Amino acid sequence: MAGDRPEQRGTRTPAARRPPGRQQRDRRSDRGSRPAQRGAVAAAFLLIMPVILAGLGLVLDGSRLVVTRARAQAVADFASLAGAQEIDEEAFARGEPSLLEHGAAATARRWAAQGLQEAFGPGIASRTRIEVEVINATPQAPRRHPWSGRRVDDPTVAVRLTVPVDLAWRPGAGIVPVTVAADASVTQVR
Repeated sequence: MAGDRPEQRGTRTPAARRPPGRQQRDRRSDRGSRPAQRGAVAAAFLLIMPVILAGLGLVLDGSRLVVTRARAQAVADFASLAGAQEIDEEAFARGEPSLLEHGAAATARRWAAQGLQEAFGPGIASRTRIEVEVINATPQAPRRHPWSGRRVDDPTVAVRLTVPVDLAWRPGAGIVPVTVAADASVTQVR
């Protein structure tokens, strides 16, 4: 059987091994178009770069706002809870829960200032506006919340913080205020 088929060793060329329809490229013709393609890519990159940088700036500033709001909210929550600890014990013993207004306000302010210092540092803490309201309300003599207008039936310490945030992507816009509020009430189990 070996005689039926002639041996073809060494007679096949590399072009003969390729499947039909696939031709070898002439590499010399490709080299001429590559510098033009590189220039087009560089031009497109330069046109897109400002958009990429603006998007990055928006993402960074957005995350700065989210983190600032979360930290400020935690500080306001703790400050209002600390202020609500200043209970008028004599009134409470009579069954009339009440807060010591000056003590509750001072404690809430102190906790807010200390928390802002720890969360943001002295620069931002000194520029943050701290508002504290002590509302000695009872179910028999309800009062309105000074900021939200809702009805308050229990002694409440309300803390509102306005933290200044300087955004980098809008340098001429100035400072954007981030405002958070928290309430803590003293209730009697009825």
